[in-house]
Parts: sequence; C-alpha cells; structure tokens
Amino acid sequence: PAAAPAAAHAALAQAPVGRAPAPGMGSCTGDGTPTQNPNCIFNPTRSGCTWSPGCNWEGESHFDGWCSGSLACVYTSNPSVCASSGCTWVAAKRPVNMTAEREMDAAGARTAAETIKATDDAARQTALCQGGGGIFENPWCKYIY
Repeated sequence: PAAAPAAAHAALAQAPVGRAPAPGMGSCTGDGTPTQNPNCIFNPTRSGCTWSPGCNWEGESHFDGWCSGSLACVYTSNPSVCASSGCTWVAAKRPVNMTAEREMDAAGARTAAETIKATDDAARQTALCQGGGGIFENPWCKYIY
C-alpha cells in the first residue's frame, strides 16, 4: 500500500513539464549566440517561450522578434530599446501560430490535471485518515499515512 503514493509521486515527477518536447513538437531556444537568454531551453511551453524576451519557438515570438547582443540585450522585448542599447533586433521568422499555442497549452493543462488526479487518487487509497468527503473535510487528511 505504501508503494502507491510513491508511484503516484514518481508519475508526477515524470510529467512532461521541463522535458524536451517530442520530435516534431518544436522547442524553445535563444538566439544561438554565446550571450543568448540561458533560460529559453528550460521553458517547456510554447506560450511561455514566445512570451519570454530573447526566446523563440521555432522562430515565433509574441514580441515579433528578439534582441541579440550582450547579456543586457537578450532580456529586452522592444525593438526601439534594443537599438538604443547598441543591440541588434532579430525579426521573428513568422507570426505566432495562436491555434497551435492554444492547443499545446490545453494539452499541457489536461496532462497536469490528470497527473494531479492520479496522485490524489493514489494518496486517498492508501491514507489511514479518511474524511467524509464533505465541505468540512480536512483536505490534507488523505496524505496522512
């Protein structure tokens, strides 16, 4: 019985957040220079990536491009500020595909909800403390072993 919560927690740790997308799903990158935004590669979502200055999802950015140059440049999201800082504005390859972005966000939310429910169900099955399920039930009771 104690293995069930451990398995559920392991499943949660294996959720797709922070993983590289499957082949063909795209990925978040910086501009490829030594001073690129180092956080881009850790951004697992299309929308999170395209809203992050200096990052792009296969050439897409909500800022219509990104600023390249020194470390101070890559966090700039405005072409005018980029140019006035002595940096180079790189235009996005294409506009953001909003349909694809919404679909990926919905799929990620669905996966997260399913993982949370599986973890919750596993904890409920093995908990020594069981509540009545009413509005006054202690919500943490199911996690007491």
